[in-house]
Amino acid sequence: MVQGTGLVDKITGAALDIFDGKTKPDYGKEARQYAAQIDDLVKIERVPLSRTKYGLVPVSPEAAAGNNVVLIGCDVGVNGSDLPKLHRIGSDLYQSKNLRVLFGALDLAMASVARRLVQVGVEEGVVTGKTALGVTGRAGISGGKPALIIEEIDKLKLYDEPEKNVVFVDDGLARGAAVMARCMNSMGTPKNPLGGLRGSRCILKERMDYEAAKGAAPVPQLDRPDQETHAYFQEGHERA
Repeated sequence: MVQGTGLVDKITGAALDIFDGKTKPDYGKEARQYAAQIDDLVKIERVPLSRTKYGLVPVSPEAAAGNNVVLIGCDVGVNGSDLPKLHRIGSDLYQSKNLRVLFGALDLAMASVARRLVQVGVEEGVVTGKTALGVTGRAGISGGKPALIIEEIDKLKLYDEPEKNVVFVDDGLARGAAVMARCMNSMGTPKNPLGGLRGSRCILKERMDYEAAKGAAPVPQLDRPDQETHAYFQEGHERA
């Protein structure tokens, strides 16, 4: 969308290039109308076995099926064939409205995409009410997206309190690598707990149980639910 505004490069430009954190998104009627147009163009489904590419990503559905892995893809048209339509929506939106409406439409559209991704996961049997959800990257954490995603996830009725089952992080890959490094370097193994050793199982679960027994909540959100999320609902937004 932002590639159609003229504010960024038409090929490599991204929303991050114009995001400043100070412009408050507008979630009014106009933004919702544009978000609905975007949502209509975005396709989310289990990747068909016949595809070797989905969206802009090479895939091997047969190999995934052989390893009991469910591939869920996101596309606009066929392999991005309808991306120019998103460009036109972005151009029309920016020329006739403003950045606040643009950011609002993007936030609303991405929140809907998150819900639809989880919905496909539910339909495919890989997501249940016991599944914790992780959202990472600017597409899911910038602007007002976290509160909107919580609101959308709540529509699926998977959780009584979705804010306790969804975590938002800036870089999931880096943080995951850090946790693994901590397990190997800091925690060690049951027989050699000083760290830096291999050859046995991970003791992260034991460490979590130990910390919980001391009274420290292993999941910070359980002690201090996100204040902005609560404020968002207190301002009048209702859960479906």
